[in-house]
Amino acid sequence: MKYRMLGAMLLLFLVACQSRSTKETTLQPGTLDSLKNRLPEKEILALPLGTVRRVSIIDGIICLYYNREQSSYALALWDMDLRLLRTFVEYGPGADQMMLIGPTSGGGRYVLPDPILKKVMMVDIKKAAADTSYHPVIYQSDIYTQEEIPFGERILFLNPYAYKGRAPRVLVSDKKWNYRWRRQPDYSGFNINIGRLIYSPEKERIAYCPLCEPVIELMDGRGNLIQTITFPRQRNIIGEIPVGTHVELVYQDPIRYCFLSADGSDDLIACVFEDDGGDHLVVVFDWEGNIIDGFRTGFKIKQISLASDSRSVYCWESDGERERLDQYLLSERQ
Repeated sequence: MKYRMLGAMLLLFLVACQSRSTKETTLQPGTLDSLKNRLPEKEILALPLGTVRRVSIIDGIICLYYNREQSSYALALWDMDLRLLRTFVEYGPGADQMMLIGPTSGGGRYVLPDPILKKVMMVDIKKAAADTSYHPVIYQSDIYTQEEIPFGERILFLNPYAYKGRAPRVLVSDKKWNYRWRRQPDYSGFNINIGRLIYSPEKERIAYCPLCEPVIELMDGRGNLIQTITFPRQRNIIGEIPVGTHVELVYQDPIRYCFLSADGSDDLIACVFEDDGGDHLVVVFDWEGNIIDGFRTGFKIKQISLASDSRSVYCWESDGERERLDQYLLSERQ
């Protein structure tokens, strides 16, 4: 009996070690260079983008976000025929208003965190477009990080204390969109944990595309790292600045930007990678980390949005004189 129990414990230990193993993939420069020659079919959308700060395509609805310096409202919704459906979410100190927003999207919803009023608004875009009487859900929240996205009825957010494996990369809020910190370390990584979080409920996978590091992290639905995809580029150097009783972690100058934008669907992950030559390259992966498609548009890309059907990528890009929203069709997958 004793040996059976020891055998069972050993088996559980081996299974646990195997489950924690991380697959590491390093992309070769030639792999990305081969994608630069592909020129996909595209359609130019004549949409006014003059003062827009963020563009997202959610369930066939174009969502334009404006900050309070440019507009009295935060969101404008358009259909794909470029007809304005509605504007809403007013700026101000009121109960249904917001003062400062760092918007993110995912799963058909927009998350609008306000660190000034300490609250978070979650907008169901489909409901908002169909019903002008729709009111988003708002909770008081003390969470303030560089990225917050919908995670079921909760919020998934970047852990500002994640650094060299000392703390988990992502955390999940409670049902009221708050988080009880057990203990805060003597350092802050708020300035280095910058990037895009993507979540696929269907695949139960999470992706993290950092702004200043040439690595994509793929995690399971619990935030455990299962794969890293390293791009061919030198990594940034992190420095430490003492501030009072703790240390602020910062990137040392000059900051080398890597992923300028990223978005995902239940099937794919799309990102914009800036190489050392300054070229902007769209690279599309499946959730197993395989490259599915990629191309160079020839323009500077400010942001991308992946269609929910995974058939096209929308690029908000500039030719130096004017900005536009272009739709690029992805290659047919077998």
